[in-house]
Amino acid sequence: MTRHNMGFLTIDRLTEDYGIEITQRGFQSLYGKGKFEDTQVILAKPQTYMNLSGQAVKKLFDYFKLNDSSNLIVIHDDLDLPFGTLRIRARGGHGGHRGLMSVIEHMGTSNFIRLRMGIGRPPVHIAADEYVLDRFSPVELDQLESLLKLASEAVFLTVTSGVETAMNKYNGKAIN
Repeated sequence: MTRHNMGFLTIDRLTEDYGIEITQRGFQSLYGKGKFEDTQVILAKPQTYMNLSGQAVKKLFDYFKLNDSSNLIVIHDDLDLPFGTLRIRARGGHGGHRGLMSVIEHMGTSNFIRLRMGIGRPPVHIAADEYVLDRFSPVELDQLESLLKLASEAVFLTVTSGVETAMNKYNGKAIN
């Protein structure tokens, strides 16, 4: 229940919303397979350190013989967005996020989708690495369920209707 676990928390919400159980272990991950409408999906939680998550992503990608990195969605926390704000990008750089650096390095491309989940900037007296690993504030906890619901809907729409449709609907969208 820390800001740095926004991706895993969203995966947990997706498993609840769409009945996909994460019961498999392998490829340095916990993962499960299921469907969003007619589209086969794999939900995965890398079990490496976040800075090495690209290792797990690449192993899963290779094992399942996936050949189009543009179908990969990486869900992560983002200090540059206010808490509760979503932003979807079809591709791009790492923005200093070490987990994204690892995925880009191991996949050999930055051509994959990102769901950026805003966690806001830390107060001036708290270092960024300490802030992301800290537990949610009481106010954030009150808003977390709404944010995870929004993120789950955004992932589902990205998969079923395409990244452009999801970007138009969810970019800049914030919980109230």
